[in-house]
Amino acid sequence: LPAAAGGGYAMPPEALHIWPGAEVMLIALPNSDGSFTCTLFGDFALLESLDTSEKVTEFFGRVWPDTISLMPNLAADYLANPNAALSTVRCSPWHLGGSLLLLGDAAHGVVPFYGQGMNCAMEDCLLLDDELDRARDVWPVALPAFFKSRKPATDCLAQLAIDNYVEMRDKTVSTLFLVKSRLHAALHTLAPSRWHPSLHTAVSFTSLPYHHALAACAWQDQILLCLCSGAGAVGVWLGRMFWQRCTAK
Repeated sequence: LPAAAGGGYAMPPEALHIWPGAEVMLIALPNSDGSFTCTLFGDFALLESLDTSEKVTEFFGRVWPDTISLMPNLAADYLANPNAALSTVRCSPWHLGGSLLLLGDAAHGVVPFYGQGMNCAMEDCLLLDDELDRARDVWPVALPAFFKSRKPATDCLAQLAIDNYVEMRDKTVSTLFLVKSRLHAALHTLAPSRWHPSLHTAVSFTSLPYHHALAACAWQDQILLCLCSGAGAVGVWLGRMFWQRCTAK
């Protein structure tokens, strides 16, 4: 997506731009020259089927009409760039005795939708160092202990990253999801040290292990559901009482 005609950005550069769609998603990230790099995510069969300029233009014009004016070279750019696969790495164990250890993407590569791949790899290094300290640098002791303690968190991140693709693609246009997000944000304002405003915040801006962050936010969702159910029940009871008084007169 090129820079604006007069220079600068054609869209606000301070945000990740998302065009959600049915089983497909387009995103745009800003570059320093005023342009945006756009990526289309979807099923391989769909991506491969867009093999002519006419098909590309028809698809984007039908699903996201505004992209046609924003990207004047859309069809040519799409056809000039290859399709690529995203993958998740899950393996066990990560170590060979006390002699060899896989870290980062080699042990637990994830799809990019949570933006945590590099952070997770650096966290591996920090936690491995802690484990080596506890084991007094005895690697045959430290490596299995590190793997056992770290594997649940990285497995959780792999699923979180896949789930966040669905959230970005589908839920960002859901009224229920947006209301829920605002309620969580409001509760965080009331109790900032006890309530996470979102799972993304708990994952990205705390040192909680990924599976602990997921469990904490799942608990919050249950509390919020109970609060909303209770408020609804009170509302129904008050409405019934009001109706009874009105009809009694």
